[in-house]
Amino acid sequence: MNCPKCGLLNNDSTALCECGYDFETEDILLRTQKSEELKQNKEGFENKLQALLITTTTSIDGRKVVEYKGIVTTQVFMGVNLFKDIFSGFRDIVGGRSKAMETEFNKAKELLLRELGDEAVNLRANAIIGLKIDFEDVGKVSGNAFMLLGTGTGVIIE
Repeated sequence: MNCPKCGLLNNDSTALCECGYDFETEDILLRTQKSEELKQNKEGFENKLQALLITTTTSIDGRKVVEYKGIVTTQVFMGVNLFKDIFSGFRDIVGGRSKAMETEFNKAKELLLRELGDEAVNLRANAIIGLKIDFEDVGKVSGNAFMLLGTGTGVIIE
């Protein structure tokens, strides 16, 4: 659905647009709100994000899915600089692990999980089930880069 305030296209189950429009109350959260209120909203969002359960399975033992909120998906593109590429190639030739490449990959994975979590919390989900992360080497297309694509289902569990 399009936001009546800014026109941004949002998922039908999105509760809050990036501009501050609340679809449930049909109120616009004014930019003139006190900074303390904004801080509390952000802290509440962060708390929900930290409490979010994420699993690759389609169920969680001992927990029941009570509502499916929607599909969550995101992609992260990461470029790797030439020095790291050369170092990584050298390690591939002589054997061993490239700590620099592992670090970049872990940064991309953490960013991907954060973005999926943001999307799930915006859907008012408290868990993501069925998480799948795909890796794609896009270096041939865009230079020295790779892409992670994550998908899952935002749900409410009890």
